[in-house]
Amino acid sequence: MEINEKRFIPYRNVIAIGVLAGIQMSVGGALIGTGVWATVGMGLITGGATDINTAFRAYKTRQFTWSDYMKQKAVSLVILAAYVGWKTVKDADKGA
Repeated sequence: MEINEKRFIPYRNVIAIGVLAGIQMSVGGALIGTGVWATVGMGLITGGATDINTAFRAYKTRQFTWSDYMKQKAVSLVILAAYVGWKTVKDADKGA
């Protein structure tokens, strides 16, 4: 006979990630509304959607670490910064 004990669901972490995702998506929507920072706003909305997926995965698998979350977030922000920089350089000739 084998007994498998499930881990507890990290509710606090799931809720915290959900709140962070909501804030991130709200700020992204506001930036898109200004029109000036639309690219950054879209990146924030995408990051928020990824956070919602992370929260669901933490709920479903019952595994979550803040260090892994921060690593994923750091990679996302570097990619967003690189894209915004590239887009700025690409669009620089339009202003000239």
